[in-house]
Amino acid sequence: MEQLSEPPVNCRMILAGSAALSRLEEHSFTCLAAFSRSLYLKTKTGKLICLLTQELEPGPLNALCAPWPAEAYLPAPGSRVQRLGDTLHWPGVSIFLQEVALWQPPAPPPETVPEALVPLEVFLKETAARAATDFSPLFAHFLAGADLPDASSPLLAAGADALTPLALWLRALDSLPPGKPLPPPAISGLLGLGPGLTPSGDDILGGAMIALRLTGRDREAAALYDAIRALPGRTNAISLAHLELAAAGQGAEALHLLLLSLFTGVFSGEAAERLNGVGHSSGWDMALGAALALYLPGSRP
Repeated sequence: MEQLSEPPVNCRMILAGSAALSRLEEHSFTCLAAFSRSLYLKTKTGKLICLLTQELEPGPLNALCAPWPAEAYLPAPGSRVQRLGDTLHWPGVSIFLQEVALWQPPAPPPETVPEALVPLEVFLKETAARAATDFSPLFAHFLAGADLPDASSPLLAAGADALTPLALWLRALDSLPPGKPLPPPAISGLLGLGPGLTPSGDDILGGAMIALRLTGRDREAAALYDAIRALPGRTNAISLAHLELAAAGQGAEALHLLLLSLFTGVFSGEAAERLNGVGHSSGWDMALGAALALYLPGSRP
């Protein structure tokens, strides 16, 4: 990518998640990947930070900046980015960090128990009206036993096959005797499934871990993350960085807002619409994983 040095571009970092802010304490980074509206930096310790335009979703790994540099000013993959004092710098661009605000996910209500959960039939109706991704039919398929469309795409069919072991694992959780170790979930077909920076299968796993954490099922979320880490090389470094934070219960703000609305019994159409802006299909894929963790018998706290 051709780099321009004149005129210099001055930006401000407006909002950043706790993981991004912590990692920005380092002073030397490498550009891992650059896109028109975002770029990933890697620290010397191998941790990632996502810089992105302020029109995109906040999240734990994300740092929103404005104005966003034109694509010609973005650093090339492999190039060096430095922090000099309170400024993040690469040739032609300075991002000022003095007034960056901390993003945190909205706190769930004190009692995130399913008694107040939006009824499943309402959730499915609202979802069907908004979700339009390759995996959208899997909501009704796994949560209500609906058949897949006759003209199922190969990706949809693969998704249904790969997701079945996870759904069975979630259904079986409440039948385990107290104190018995959790059996490992079979996710080898799901991890890395689908195209993109964060494959759909990974986003489903991330959404499930976030919902489990927010409903107090830390042990189950940890078991899912252990299964992910037991499959090295099955997905890419960017997706793994997001999964690490999902395992701790943090993801895109739109997903948190939707879950908060589900917990309080009133479906938020606004939060659901925002999911459309999270990646190519990441928002709704995460919502699918979260829904499995909330609505399947056995997966509830």
